[in-house]
Amino acid sequence: MKLPGRTRTFQRGFTLIELLIVVVIIGILAAILVATINPARQQNKARDAGIKASLNKMALSVKGSISAYGNEPDPEAFVEALSGYVIVSGCTSLVTTCSFSLNNISLPTDALVPGNACDVSGAYGKGATSCNFLYSYDSSAVTQFGVIAKSFGDPNKVFLYSYTPVSNIDGLYTCPSAFTPLSIPNATCTAL
Repeated sequence: MKLPGRTRTFQRGFTLIELLIVVVIIGILAAILVATINPARQQNKARDAGIKASLNKMALSVKGSISAYGNEPDPEAFVEALSGYVIVSGCTSLVTTCSFSLNNISLPTDALVPGNACDVSGAYGKGATSCNFLYSYDSSAVTQFGVIAKSFGDPNKVFLYSYTPVSNIDGLYTCPSAFTPLSIPNATCTAL
């Protein structure tokens, strides 16, 4: 039964309050997503992965030299075997340490490293505009070498590839910035 004068009408669409609530919910979800993704951290992780891959390739080539010739190459031979290198310091057959950069691999620049920390304790090279790789070997030991590079993700860390068969050490580590290439990785370092 219908009452006269009363009709129900249904309106199509949303009210202003409903629309505002949806916009606020979408904004909150977007903020959570951006905070979770953190593009700068993801980019630093990708750069660090490239550095780790480079260190592994360098270590593999040195181990190949050890396998073929019975000892690791001196810094001069090591750098000459690389393609696209720029010698920063050392890198002669008379020294045990060599600082160099690679054209296709970027390491943190001074602007990204607080306090120009590329050369903390002389642990790794520091170029005019960026950190450098450091290769070091022990000429008194038959097979012992280390390659070290600065991390993008954590300015207080370096990546160290250490090879010392006598101590059963062969692998990639993350260590404090002041760590030197021929030091045996200890409790302050983490195996990767």
